[in-house]
Amino acid sequence: MKGQCLCKNMSLEWNTATELIAPRRCGCSFCTAREICWVGEPDSRLRVRIQDSNLHTVLKQGTETADFHQCLGCEQIVFASCIIDGKHYAVINAATLVDQHRLTDATDTDFDGESLDIRLARRKTKWCQLDAFNI
Repeated sequence: MKGQCLCKNMSLEWNTATELIAPRRCGCSFCTAREICWVGEPDSRLRVRIQDSNLHTVLKQGTETADFHQCLGCEQIVFASCIIDGKHYAVINAATLVDQHRLTDATDTDFDGESLDIRLARRKTKWCQLDAFNI
Protein backbone atom coordinates (compact mmCIF):
# COMPACT_ATOMS: atom_id res chain seq x y z
CA MET A 1 0.00 0.00 0.00
CA LYS A 2 1.18 3.48 -0.74
CA GLY A 3 0.58 6.60 1.26
CA GLN A 4 1.60 10.22 1.58
CA CYS A 5 1.00 13.32 3.59
CA LEU A 6 -1.36 15.97 2.23
CA CYS A 7 1.42 18.01 0.57
CA LYS A 8 3.26 14.86 -0.64
CA ASN A 9 6.50 15.73 1.14
CA MET A 10 6.42 12.44 3.05
CA SER A 11 5.59 9.23 1.20
CA LEU A 12 5.08 5.68 2.44
CA GLU A 13 5.31 2.20 1.05
CA TRP A 14 3.73 -0.38 3.36
CA ASN A 15 4.27 -4.02 2.43
CA THR A 16 1.33 -5.90 3.89
CA ALA A 17 -0.48 -8.98 2.59
CA THR A 18 -3.69 -8.24 4.49
CA GLU A 19 -6.60 -7.27 2.22
CA LEU A 20 -8.86 -5.58 4.79
CA ILE A 21 -7.27 -3.60 7.57
CA ALA A 22 -8.99 -2.39 10.74
CA PRO A 23 -7.59 0.97 11.92
CA ARG A 24 -7.26 1.55 15.64
CA ARG A 25 -8.60 4.84 17.02
CA CYS A 26 -6.43 5.95 19.94
CA GLY A 27 -8.33 7.55 22.80
CA CYS A 28 -5.55 9.89 23.99
CA SER A 29 -6.08 13.65 23.71
CA PHE A 30 -3.23 14.04 21.15
CA CYS A 31 -4.70 11.53 18.68
CA THR A 32 -8.32 12.45 19.38
CA ALA A 33 -7.69 16.14 18.64
CA ARG A 34 -6.15 15.15 15.27
CA GLU A 35 -8.69 12.38 14.54
CA ILE A 36 -5.86 9.88 13.98
CA CYS A 37 -6.52 6.19 13.48
CA TRP A 38 -3.46 3.93 13.28
CA VAL A 39 -2.69 0.87 11.17
CA GLY A 40 0.18 -1.58 11.45
CA GLU A 41 0.79 -5.31 11.49
CA PRO A 42 3.67 -7.31 12.97
CA ASP A 43 4.54 -9.20 9.77
CA SER A 44 4.56 -6.10 7.57
CA ARG A 45 7.25 -3.62 6.62
CA LEU A 46 7.22 0.15 6.15
CA ARG A 47 9.48 2.39 4.07
CA VAL A 48 9.33 6.17 4.41
CA ARG A 49 10.77 8.80 2.10
CA ILE A 50 10.97 12.49 2.95
CA GLN A 51 11.56 14.96 0.12
CA ASP A 52 12.43 18.05 2.20
CA SER A 53 13.88 17.25 5.63
CA ASN A 54 13.29 20.88 6.71
CA LEU A 55 9.57 20.07 6.64
CA HIS A 56 9.92 17.01 8.92
CA THR A 57 9.67 17.21 12.69
CA VAL A 58 9.36 14.69 15.49
CA LEU A 59 6.94 15.20 18.38
CA LYS A 60 6.83 13.40 21.73
CA GLN A 61 3.62 12.92 23.68
CA GLY A 62 2.40 11.25 26.86
CA THR A 63 4.89 8.59 27.94
CA GLU A 64 7.43 9.81 25.34
CA THR A 65 8.02 6.22 24.20
CA ALA A 66 7.13 6.94 20.55
CA ASP A 67 8.22 9.52 18.00
CA PHE A 68 5.36 11.13 16.07
CA HIS A 69 6.58 12.16 12.62
CA GLN A 70 4.88 15.27 11.31
CA CYS A 71 5.16 17.11 8.00
CA LEU A 72 5.40 20.84 8.65
CA GLY A 73 4.27 21.60 5.10
CA CYS A 74 0.74 20.29 5.70
CA GLU A 75 0.96 19.68 9.49
CA GLN A 76 -0.18 16.07 9.12
CA ILE A 77 1.09 13.38 11.49
CA VAL A 78 2.17 10.65 9.06
CA PHE A 79 3.47 7.85 11.27
CA ALA A 80 4.78 7.04 14.73
CA SER A 81 7.92 5.05 15.44
CA CYS A 82 9.61 3.38 18.38
CA ILE A 83 12.81 1.40 18.93
CA ILE A 84 12.34 -1.81 20.93
CA ASP A 85 15.24 -4.18 21.59
CA GLY A 86 17.24 -2.48 18.84
CA LYS A 87 14.51 -2.90 16.19
CA HIS A 88 12.52 -0.06 14.64
CA TYR A 89 8.72 -0.36 14.74
CA ALA A 90 6.05 1.94 13.33
CA VAL A 91 2.34 2.56 12.90
CA ILE A 92 0.81 4.57 10.07
CA ASN A 93 -1.83 7.27 10.19
CA ALA A 94 -4.59 5.52 8.22
CA ALA A 95 -5.65 8.82 6.61
CA THR A 96 -2.34 8.93 4.70
CA LEU A 97 -3.01 5.68 2.82
CA VAL A 98 -4.10 5.86 -0.82
CA ASP A 99 -6.12 2.60 -0.81
CA GLN A 100 -8.81 3.75 1.60
CA HIS A 101 -11.17 1.04 0.30
CA ARG A 102 -8.99 -1.55 2.10
CA LEU A 103 -9.76 0.01 5.50
CA THR A 104 -12.66 -1.21 7.62
CA ASP A 105 -14.37 0.73 10.40
CA ALA A 106 -11.99 1.84 13.12
CA THR A 107 -11.96 0.18 16.52
CA ASP A 108 -11.54 2.23 19.70
CA THR A 109 -8.50 1.70 21.91
CA ASP A 110 -7.49 3.06 25.30
CA PHE A 111 -3.98 2.57 26.65
CA ASP A 112 -4.18 4.86 29.70
CA GLY A 113 -2.52 3.26 32.71
CA GLU A 114 -0.62 0.74 30.61
CA SER A 115 2.82 -0.09 32.06
CA LEU A 116 5.92 0.53 29.94
CA ASP A 117 6.62 -3.22 29.59
CA ILE A 118 3.07 -3.96 28.44
CA ARG A 119 3.08 -0.97 26.08
CA LEU A 120 6.29 -2.08 24.35
CA ALA A 121 5.16 -5.72 24.18
CA ARG A 122 1.88 -4.62 22.57
CA ARG A 123 3.74 -2.57 19.97
CA LYS A 124 5.82 -5.61 19.04
CA THR A 125 2.61 -7.52 18.28
CA LYS A 126 0.65 -4.71 16.58
CA TRP A 127 3.17 -2.42 14.85
CA CYS A 128 5.05 -3.06 11.61
CA GLN A 129 8.80 -3.08 11.10
CA LEU A 130 10.28 0.20 9.94
CA ASP A 131 12.70 -0.89 7.20
CA ALA A 132 13.83 2.38 5.71
CA PHE A 133 13.52 5.97 6.67
CA ASN A 134 15.16 8.11 3.97
CA ILE A 135 15.57 11.85 4.20
